[in-house]
Parts: sequence; C-alpha cells; structure tokens
Amino acid sequence: MVELANKTKNKLSRFYKQVALDEKAKGSVLLLDGRVAKTPKRHDFLIEPPSLAEAIRQEWQEQGEDIDFLSMPLTRLHMTFLDADAGVHQKWRETPWRFIETDLLSFRASQPEALVALESQIWDPFCDWARDAQGVDLPRTTGLGGIVLSQKSRDALKRFMRGLDRSREMVFALACEQLESVVLAMALLERANITELRDAEQQAADIFAASHLGETYQESQWGEDEEALVRRGEQARELVSFARYLCLTANPEN
Repeated sequence: MVELANKTKNKLSRFYKQVALDEKAKGSVLLLDGRVAKTPKRHDFLIEPPSLAEAIRQEWQEQGEDIDFLSMPLTRLHMTFLDADAGVHQKWRETPWRFIETDLLSFRASQPEALVALESQIWDPFCDWARDAQGVDLPRTTGLGGIVLSQKSRDALKRFMRGLDRSREMVFALACEQLESVVLAMALLERANITELRDAEQQAADIFAASHLGETYQESQWGEDEEALVRRGEQARELVSFARYLCLTANPEN
C-alpha cells in the first residue's frame, strides 16, 4: 500500500508565527520563522513550481493553534514525494499492475436493469477514452472471475507510465489504490492537465463519483449509511487534493 506522510490524526502545537518562501534555483524553500522547514526524513522542504509553493505556504499559514496535517493535503503529498527513496518509487511503479486486471470498470452488474444502464452511461465513456486515446482496451465481464488484459493493452499502459514524472507517478499509484481502477486513475491524470484549477477539481469529483457508482445506487434504493457518507466524503476530498496537486504542478499559472 502507498502511504501518505503524516497520516496521523494527532495534532501538533503550532511552533511558528511567520510562513514564507525563499526562492532558489530549483524552486522555493518553505521557511517557518525564517528557518528552512524539514520533511519527516529531514529533507529541505523544496517546492516547485511557484503555484504549488504558494498553495502549500497558505496551508501552513492558515493553521491555528494546532497543526492539523489532515487539513494540509498538498503538504502531505509533497512531503511524501520529497521523502520517497528508491524502494518507494519501485512500489509506485508496481501499484497499477496490481489493479489493471481487477479494474473496477471491468466488472459489470447483470441486474437490475437500472444499474446496468447506469454503469454503461457513466463507465463506458471512460473505457472508450482509455481504448481510443491511450490504447488500453479494458475487458468487461458480469462474472466473478478475473479478466485477462491483452499484451497490446499492457504495452500501452507501460507507455503511459513511462511518460510520467515522479510526482505524477506517485499520484497515479495513490489514485489506483483509492479508485480501484487504473482507467479512472489515468483519466484523473489526463484531466488534471487542464488550465483552470476549479475545472480540474470538478473532474476529480466526477471521477470519484464514478468509482462509487454501485454504492450510491444501493443507497438510492435502501437508504444512506451515515458512516459510509463520512468515509466517502473524506476520500472524495483526498482525490480532489490529488487533482489540485497535479494541476498546480502542470499549470504554474494557477
């Protein structure tokens, strides 16, 4: 499992007053009361591009008497990125292959008709895009057995992954795990390339909704579960933060 930095719900008393950025040749360094901030593994908190650096600075500035890392999603993502060693990078590269032949979008309902139609309406466009734009042709089944991805599709996924820099490789792995779908994770990465941050966030919300289609359909028939709603809300906000991180990295003008 790919883990984010500072996943604990424990809070730390705020130990700084001023938050600033010091521009360097390779980005900006986060300063707390004039001192270079450090990651959990004691790396300098170096951030690029400026759009991402400013968004992370704001997360630190907006903390109250306590530092709540769960309210700082961009900080946590970037800490994870800065602290990743060779073993973690290898885990990121392996993660999509654990999900491609159990991809959520491959396994379709056989009944009721309303759910079958809803899956086709929402999921088919993602599958068609993956096939036509990326070369990944995802098999579909109504059975319980696994699917077998063609070699052509496996090669296409390899090409897609070779085109990722390390920050996008990280987010791709995290998204595959959360969405349980390589195709939806691919769509998240591609749609985060759009210029407007608000649009990227809405795209992420739509992708998250697609990944929970079965769950929300059942709730529409039998009623909502409060705990499930809370859990889903937290996961949705996390996926939107993935899109924000990608968009701020891809589009420095944001």
